[in-house]
Amino acid sequence: MANDLVALIAEGSAEQAILDVLLDNNLLIFAREELLQEKVLRTRKAAAFEKQYMGMSFDQKVVIYRVLDSKNESFKLSKANKTRISAVRNIYTRPEIEMLYIVYYGKYDEYSNKHKSKEKPSEFVKTELDLSNVKSYQTVYDFWLSKPEALVTTIRTYASLSSIDIENTLIALLKS
Repeated sequence: MANDLVALIAEGSAEQAILDVLLDNNLLIFAREELLQEKVLRTRKAAAFEKQYMGMSFDQKVVIYRVLDSKNESFKLSKANKTRISAVRNIYTRPEIEMLYIVYYGKYDEYSNKHKSKEKPSEFVKTELDLSNVKSYQTVYDFWLSKPEALVTTIRTYASLSSIDIENTLIALLKS
């Protein structure tokens, strides 16, 4: 997998923005130049991914990293393309990527206590932290761009608080 081409797929625009900040600051285990089309992709369905990208000509195998919040989304590749894919890794941001704001502002315990009411992290961020457009690419990118090291610290902190296996969180994509 060391010489593989990387397909980095983000579920939403907030995830894409965070990945772009990390890429722009050389904080991931791979560089933008190693990415398929040198960008974060937004194609979530395997069939659409295959149609759009697997018809391209490249000599390397592809390792796919899917950054998403749901464990229920399937990504079944056709038999024809399985030989061109070295691995598919799911990286989870459960329950939502907006948890990073909650952790960054030191509100994890407050959210956890309030979470019993089933409030989504994005709603908590809007109401309790008074942050708007937290799902907008530009808002998220601008917020974290000036503090990439704080973003890394926040990702590491959240990974330690999360019940998700650490190798299946954003921390798995960070340089050590």
